[in-house]
Amino acid sequence: MSDAGTADLPHRDPGALTAAALRPLVGEGLVIAHPGLDGAHTLTLVAVEERPEATPPGAPRTGFRLVLRGAADAVLPQATYTIGHPDLGQVALFMVPVGPVPGERGAADYEIIMN
Repeated sequence: MSDAGTADLPHRDPGALTAAALRPLVGEGLVIAHPGLDGAHTLTLVAVEERPEATPPGAPRTGFRLVLRGAADAVLPQATYTIGHPDLGQVALFMVPVGPVPGERGAADYEIIMN
């Protein structure tokens, strides 16, 4: 990634990611970068949920969903972002805002679906 805070991280193939590999990162900050952003943003990974019902027969991995949380006053639009973490490297993934978090004032969630 060419954005500050993630430039030194190795690139990862999104197809090689698994729920098991990402689950240990729950509660940690992931750096979110995009050429259209003013600098990098940090979102917290709050959930990794396997989705066997959405996994095609014969797929090399079970589909899963990532939920990330950030501040509601700076909601990022849906787009493909470069996401980085020292234990993950950097990977380009499509992320969608899913709205404010009920019961958590000032927080907004994002979703990434991996099939």
